[in-house]
Amino acid sequence: EISVMQADIRIAKELGCEGIVLGILQSNGQINVAKTKELVALAKPMQVTFHRAIDMTKDYLKALEDIIETGCDRILTSGQKNTATEGIKNITTLVEKANNRIEIMAGSGVFLALVAVVGLWFSRKKKTLLEKKWLLYVIAFCTFVPFIGTTAGWLITELGRYPWTVYGLFTIADSVSPNVSVTSLLISNTIYFLLFAGLGSVLVYLITRELNQGPYHEAKVKDHDQKANVDPFEKEAFK
Repeated sequence: EISVMQADIRIAKELGCEGIVLGILQSNGQINVAKTKELVALAKPMQVTFHRAIDMTKDYLKALEDIIETGCDRILTSGQKNTATEGIKNITTLVEKANNRIEIMAGSGVFLALVAVVGLWFSRKKKTLLEKKWLLYVIAFCTFVPFIGTTAGWLITELGRYPWTVYGLFTIADSVSPNVSVTSLLISNTIYFLLFAGLGSVLVYLITRELNQGPYHEAKVKDHDQKANVDPFEKEAFK
């Protein structure tokens, strides 16, 4: 398996990829530091992310230190839970312990992968997904999953660096400007919130409207336009 990973890394470098994702554990559930170091060295200058194998380790915080030792650039984790939402407390602790020595990236990709597998299962033998209305609602919800994941990652990053504004330089308390009043902050933040809440509402409305039109809407519109362009004296006009 290590040989296959090494070959894949070389191919990725030849293709000009910016990064790879890997993860190696020992039989005792700990990070395989030695082998991971070898692969990280081979991968450079590409970025290296240690994937959710960390969620399978017995000692979460020790695994963090081991991964930092290997030279990986970031860690993908769901906090040793099925989703990052469920593991938010563990992820927050990990960010605090990491102390900006490595990037922590919250991940919940299992849900999307599961939806894809379920979709493939129900569409086997030329069956259509339109028969499974509940699955269509789940797929529609997946439209918003990237936004939810990005927002969760931003919140984890912001909470994890507290109480620092710029780590090691000055704290949030030191960053408060004496020239900015509470009223000014309240007004600007209210405007900011209302603006993005409005944009979000428009986004939800447009996506919902498109979904409600169904998967054959574009085909119907195209067919209607074609019929509208038919010469009224041609026989196709009477079909």
